[in-house]
Amino acid sequence: MQLFRLVINSIGDKYGAIDDFFDRMENRAQALPPRPKKGVDEISLFGLRFPLRLFCFRVSEQIVILFNGGVKSSENVQSSDDLSVKFYEAQFFALRIIEALREKMIEISDNGRYLEYFDNNDIIL
Repeated sequence: MQLFRLVINSIGDKYGAIDDFFDRMENRAQALPPRPKKGVDEISLFGLRFPLRLFCFRVSEQIVILFNGGVKSSENVQSSDDLSVKFYEAQFFALRIIEALREKMIEISDNGRYLEYFDNNDIIL
């Protein structure tokens, strides 16, 4: 529930997808929660040993795409049994999203809050 509240309340409602939340540059997709720091009080509640990770891709400060996650059982995500496959899947999907944006197959909406298909402006959920 702590991680869910961080995503929904802190990122979604209060701060947006600011750099303080996205400091673990693990290729394209990143892991939440970030390391504790002074800028955002909510992050310090997790401490250094919080066992769960949630992968996500920050498109902008208003758009974050959530992937899968799980328990971090070793020093790095790639060697954690529960997370290694999910890590690589998140990297693959983030790369596909980047390519689709670059090729203009999908676009950021005019208000900057959604991804849309290029041809009919349907929101991508």
